[in-house]
This record gives sequence, C-alpha cells and structure tokens, in this order.
Amino acid sequence: MKLLAVAAVVLALSGAVGRAATSSYPQSPVFSTDGQHIAWYDANTSRVWIAARDASDAHAIGAAFDGISQLAWTRYGLIVDSNFRLFRLSTTGSETKIGVSPDQYFAAGGSRVASGTAGCGSCTSPVVVYEIVSHARYRVGSAKSSNAQPTLSPDGKHVVYTRGSDRALVEAAVGGHGTRRLPAVGYCARWSPNGRSLSFIDQRGNLAMLSLAKGKALMLRRDTGTCVGNSPPAWSPDSTMIAVGSGAGPLTVVNVRTHAARQSPKQVGEIAEFSWSPDGATLVVAARAHASDKCFSLWRIDAASLRGSVIVRGCP
Repeated sequence: MKLLAVAAVVLALSGAVGRAATSSYPQSPVFSTDGQHIAWYDANTSRVWIAARDASDAHAIGAAFDGISQLAWTRYGLIVDSNFRLFRLSTTGSETKIGVSPDQYFAAGGSRVASGTAGCGSCTSPVVVYEIVSHARYRVGSAKSSNAQPTLSPDGKHVVYTRGSDRALVEAAVGGHGTRRLPAVGYCARWSPNGRSLSFIDQRGNLAMLSLAKGKALMLRRDTGTCVGNSPPAWSPDSTMIAVGSGAGPLTVVNVRTHAARQSPKQVGEIAEFSWSPDGATLVVAARAHASDKCFSLWRIDAASLRGSVIVRGCP
C-alpha cells in the first residue's frame, strides 16, 4: 500500500510538472535560417526557447530578459528587442548587446537590423540601423520627424520607412546621403526576398504592393487591417505569396500574381504572429482558438492547405 501511495504521489507530481510546462505564453515564433529549428519567447517569463522544427527537444536558453517585444533569427544568431535595446543571442544562451532601439520592433536584412520611431503619436527619431556583428550605427532620416517601421532590403544596403503624419514611404541608402520618396503612401512595409517589390498597408487598410522597377502601387486585398503584433505582412521565401493576419481572425495568404486569397481554418482561431519556413512549405503561427483564451499556442500550418496542428501548447 505504501508503494502504491508513493507511486500516486510521483504520478501527481509528474502531472503537475507537465501542466507547468504547458502554461507558458509562446510568442514571436521564428524559424532558423536552415529551417531545422524554431524559436519563440515566453511572454510570462521573458525567456527565449528553441526546439527542433517539430518542437521536440524544446528548452529555454539564456537568462530572462527585461521583457521581450520581438524575436528574429538571422544567420548571425537570434536578435532580441528587450526594453528598447537590441541583443544578439546565441543558441547556447550567450547574449551580446547590439545597441539602443528607438522602437520595440525591428527589421533585419543582410548583416543589419533597423528600428524606427516608436508609435506614440508625437514621438520623433531617425531610423537607427546597426551592424549585427560590429555594432556600427547609422542614422537615417531627420531626428525632428517620425520615421517609423523600417524594412531593410535583402542585402541590408537600403532601407524603406514611413515618414511623417502623411505616411509617405521613403527609401534611403544605409550610410549614404539623401532620400527618395516612393510613389506610395502607407505603413507596415516589407521588402520582398527577391528585392523587387514592397508590400505595405495603404491608408484604407488594404494590402498593397509596390513594384520598385515600375514605380507602380497595386492593391492586392481589401480591408486587411493593421499590422498584427510584430508580424507585418510576410513574404513567402520565393516572393510569390504574402501572409497577413487580421488581429482577430484567420491567417490570409495572398497570391501576388493572381490576387487569390486563402484563409486558415476557424479552429486555428485568432492569429497574433507568424513566420515562414525558409523552404516556404510551412508557417509557424502564434494563435488562440477564442478571444477569451488567456494564452496563445504555436501552430504549424501547411502552406499548401493552410491546415495545421498545435506544436507548442500555451496555458489552459
């Protein structure tokens, strides 16, 4: 009887540990550059987690940060934005401060990361671009105006951002002189992986695309909404599709040539943040089935069917 009682206690404790392991708040899921691993941060503990592509061998790395607002995985390591500071984090948990960030969100491209003016209404600051390894800093745009939501070209040599209250899209060479206003107005711009186009949200909340060669903007889908968390519209690696979240509904994938749109199933629920695998076969998304749910879970979504399954379960 005593052995049975001890066994019952052990099982109960094991169950408690299992429940604790599922009570995290996974956010900002990202793929490694080789597509073999994923990473995310736990919003409850401000720690970064990594796991295999299928979420096996999941474990936290490094110490807790002072809050985390965004995570990205570059060929130079993981980049973390914590309390308006950018850090490079190795998979073994070693962290190096890159520099101060004007905003809580950033964009990566080539060997650089860029952060713009915080979205506080009256805030002003230039775009700040850092070299990830050397930490060399470049400033782009006037410090007296808002220069928000930068996106870096794939090689990191150019930056596009939203300038001023009229939301003009502006391009500049990083480390160069002068800017050029693009023939488009909007926000949440993102450079396509092939470097030929920009996606953005126009003044009416529609998903749009600008061909940099032709200088012509084209609407792709109406009533897209605003940026979702730190996941603005995201290009597929082959630059043929754009994934966009609504903030309170499904993930929508738009074909940039045909404008055909597909949406994730209802059971995936409300999409918060998402990213593509490097091969374009899957997306990993942070979602919750109902708005009343306290936490999000991570889903792996098949890009062809948009069907998915939970791979990291958040708190009950």
